[in-house]
Amino acid sequence: MNKNVLFFYGITLGAVVALVFCQALSGFLKDWQTLLAGLLALAGAWMTIRQMRKSSEDERARKQRAALFPLGNALSEVCSYARNGMSYLIELEERESSFDEAISRETIEALQGIAEWFEGEVSQAAGVIGPKYQLCHARGHGDVSGQNDYYRIGVILDFAELHALASRLFDLSRAKSDSAEVGPLTQQEIFSSFGVSDNVLWRFREREDVGKLVLERYVE
Repeated sequence: MNKNVLFFYGITLGAVVALVFCQALSGFLKDWQTLLAGLLALAGAWMTIRQMRKSSEDERARKQRAALFPLGNALSEVCSYARNGMSYLIELEERESSFDEAISRETIEALQGIAEWFEGEVSQAAGVIGPKYQLCHARGHGDVSGQNDYYRIGVILDFAELHALASRLFDLSRAKSDSAEVGPLTQQEIFSSFGVSDNVLWRFREREDVGKLVLERYVE
């Protein structure tokens, strides 16, 4: 048998095999086309969801970076407000008036941005500063001079708590941490807040009743 005949048989056999394979594949696709279409749709949906999730995560990361930018100045303003409030109230006997200072709207919005775009402990730590400030502002604006000494000390403690809460976020603003401390304020945090105001520290240093109140109200 010469080579031409073998070549002819080879081409014929290949064509037959290809025809049979195509018919089998056509039948398979016909029988399973609905399932295949569903699988392709699921794969497309999964890829779409994955891309949307990545876009959402990228947007959140961008918002977080933008929210961190004004945080340092905002925390400094809150701490300054708390320090001034403590200093003012400790000398209220001489001044006989309310504390009229307030935090700027930009600072409030900066803290709200942290609470909105971060999650978990960071959001919680930022979220409690606003309500504490509102309490300090309301009580500092009230007629504290007409109240007894125990009440005035309680208001000063509110300002000390505000200072301590803001201080917990400084490491985040300086990129030293991606988290924040939450939970009850400690005695050390309150005493540290007293320390930022020389007047408060000096006046309270020999007040056993103030030290006792701190020990009773705050955890070790």
